Amino acid sequence: MVDTLNKENLIRGRIVEISARIENALKAIILLATQNKMTLDISEEEEKRLLIKYRGMRFDQKVSKALDLINEYYPTLKDKAQSTFNRAGEIFLYRHRVTHCTFEWPDKSLSYFHIWDIIETDGVQHHAPFKYTIEQHLANVEEFKRVAVASLEIVQEIAKDINGKLPGFFPPEVEE
Repeated sequence: MVDTLNKENLIRGRIVEISARIENALKAIILLATQNKMTLDISEEEEKRLLIKYRGMRFDQKVSKALDLINEYYPTLKDKAQSTFNRAGEIFLYRHRVTHCTFEWPDKSLSYFHIWDIIETDGVQHHAPFKYTIEQHLANVEEFKRVAVASLEIVQEIAKDINGKLPGFFPPEVEE
């Protein structure tokens, strides 16, 4: 039992760690893109529309909002953002299962595991196991890392744009 808990903690921990980096990048994209638009000469109604209730947004809502803002205000980043977040659709489902669902280790060698999630069949919701091998998990981690890096690159491009439009928006780096 200790072995399964250790392995489960490693699996959950790695996905949660990378997920936090992606969520921070999404937050930066949303807030920076919104700030950029609000610096333009816009109406009070448009400004209110842009104010975002970021707290309470689910992961998929953050992805959707970031994509919408990029499409609207950073069309040159649209293709990169679409490919980054669209290719990650399955990995986001895996992330959801790893972070929110129950693990089961039917094999004593711990070479695969089940994650139990709720699915719907013929209008009836029920629990069902989804089998993942350790190799699949490692491949998902690598894909998630690629999404994290690409997300941060998008943030850097947006920040560079804002810094060009609003010199001094970002505080200068302090050397120690």
